[in-house]
Amino acid sequence: MALSDNDHIEALRNRLLEREKDYEMALSEIHEMIRVLATAPKLLAGVKLPGPPGLARREAELYKQHGVQPRAETRTRTLANRNVTTLTRNWLAEFRKYDEGIKVKDVVAYLKDNGVTGKDRSLYSAVHVILKKEAEASEESPNPPWIRYKSGVGFYKTLKDQDTLIVI
Repeated sequence: MALSDNDHIEALRNRLLEREKDYEMALSEIHEMIRVLATAPKLLAGVKLPGPPGLARREAELYKQHGVQPRAETRTRTLANRNVTTLTRNWLAEFRKYDEGIKVKDVVAYLKDNGVTGKDRSLYSAVHVILKKEAEASEESPNPPWIRYKSGVGFYKTLKDQDTLIVI
């Protein structure tokens, strides 16, 4: 199979990109050597340098290889979607279709429209847990509307005290 002109051009372009990467790596090594040589007189004079020896070079190598910055000493977890429960409850309050199944995908779409980020699968799971908790809480409430769950139908909102929903 003969190679086309485009294939030759692309192969040449890839070789040149590889050569450019090699030159950039060599240049970064030169910069690192210059930095180390700048600290050599201080080491010969006995001045203590900050950090363990070679740590900065090792971190630079890791960054170069993996593109990962060194970790900060203190790590805290921040929640990006603190308002998922509030938005889900707002959606439920606006939902006026009684004795019809609640489509969790509609709730997830509502969340995404209101700026919530995340995988659809994760948001689906979160909404399902919130609906389950709301259904448990509404069982104890004497006042309608109630949120219930029925196998084959899913979650639904009702004004009736008794479960009259039939699975089709």
